[in-house]
Amino acid sequence: MQQSPIILSVSEITNAIKSQLEPMFRHIWVRGEVTNYHLQSSGHHYFSLSEGGSALAAVMFRASAASLVQPIKNGDTIVAEGEISVYPPRGSYQLVVRRLMHVGLGEALLKLKALKQKLQALGWFHAERKRALPSNIRTIGLVTSPTGAVLHDIINILTRRLGSYHLIVNPVRVQGEGAALQISRAIREFNAFSLADVIIICRGGGSAEDLAAFNEEIVAAACIESAIPIVSAIGHETDLSITDLVADLRAPTPSAAAELVSHERSERVQKVTLLSNNMQRLVKNRLQAASSALQTYRRRCDQSSPQRLIEYYALRLDEMSTALTEALRRVLSSKKVFLSQTARALRQQAPTTKLTEQKARLSHLEKEILARLPMAILIRKTALSQTTRLFDEKMKRHLVSAQQRYGSRDWDKELQAAITRRHIGLHRQLSRLTSNLQALNPQRTLERGYAIVFRGNSKQVIRSVNMVQPQEPITIMVADGTIFATAHEPRRNVEQ
Repeated sequence: MQQSPIILSVSEITNAIKSQLEPMFRHIWVRGEVTNYHLQSSGHHYFSLSEGGSALAAVMFRASAASLVQPIKNGDTIVAEGEISVYPPRGSYQLVVRRLMHVGLGEALLKLKALKQKLQALGWFHAERKRALPSNIRTIGLVTSPTGAVLHDIINILTRRLGSYHLIVNPVRVQGEGAALQISRAIREFNAFSLADVIIICRGGGSAEDLAAFNEEIVAAACIESAIPIVSAIGHETDLSITDLVADLRAPTPSAAAELVSHERSERVQKVTLLSNNMQRLVKNRLQAASSALQTYRRRCDQSSPQRLIEYYALRLDEMSTALTEALRRVLSSKKVFLSQTARALRQQAPTTKLTEQKARLSHLEKEILARLPMAILIRKTALSQTTRLFDEKMKRHLVSAQQRYGSRDWDKELQAAITRRHIGLHRQLSRLTSNLQALNPQRTLERGYAIVFRGNSKQVIRSVNMVQPQEPITIMVADGTIFATAHEPRRNVEQ
């Protein structure tokens, strides 16, 4: 009988992924380019690390970001330290960054790691190729700075342990530009002339940049090629350089190196080495057991870790804050559009706007009427003047003819009297025409108390009660302005 499939809820599968994925990537380093960078108002930094077409979401909380030496920005190449965390609300994973470095120091670390891998593959670090120190050391060659405290410490220890000894110092720069070249040349010079039974390469402690010369391949090559055993004592015990790895023997400090090459410690070296190996093995076993127990306790405490809960709710708070801000922006934008449309509609329906439009329309009509009247009067005057001129010419011709016929009569006085009578008659006729034209002027009609009624805001003149409906808006033009009104029940005149 076929068994039913096991059905998991979303929460169950997400929590299962979280419990399996997070312990596998508890402490990791990731290198990539910063993209999609965003600084939340809460002080948390959100971004992605991109490389080769792949991207990894990352967050650096405000407490961790307090240690930033320089700000983060898009396009930066960084090396980030942190752990992978699963965010259940979105079912996604991200890198929680605890510490980061901009490429520079990070590049140097990657370059050093690559060189170590190369030399490891060449067998330069193998214990089989390393030689034991001579049992009878007479001359000690020293490659170090002549001005440092290291030289004085070694001289003091050799004097105390040996009393008399032969020490040859080949002075070199132990940091800065050209230091690696000088160190490798000093090693080869000791070998070229067989000047020493053992060579000690040493310097005091310092930063990673200060010890960079001892991580160069040319120094490692000189140590490998040396026929004289090499003792390396670079920095402090915790500073492990490539020179330390390729040397025949590594001393934790320059003082320890002086003790290792002393005549009285031939057998002690073997015992110390054996004890050191046993101690390292014991410490390593204890550390591994403690680390395993710590991982177990860590997995048990992950779900109840206050820091995890704070980071979880910090992500939720940022997410809800962003969503609320977007919602408020959309509501305000919608209200702003509605208010703009309402204001435009109110401006279009405002009484002052309509009054201004009607006043402009009436002013235009008045100008047209007034413009046409002078033209009509001018046409009449021109016609009258032409008629008078023709009449005068005709009269003059008649006068000349009459003078020729009736030269003895006082025709000048008679003609002048006739012309005067004709002028008076024509002027009277002109006055009557002018009065008629003025009587026909609509403005004069309006001044006598009449009015012109238009339908609504249009130019259609109302000539009958049948053209008006009850409650219909009308415009009444009088002599000195315009009246806006509403028609009531229209009534037709009753014939008597």
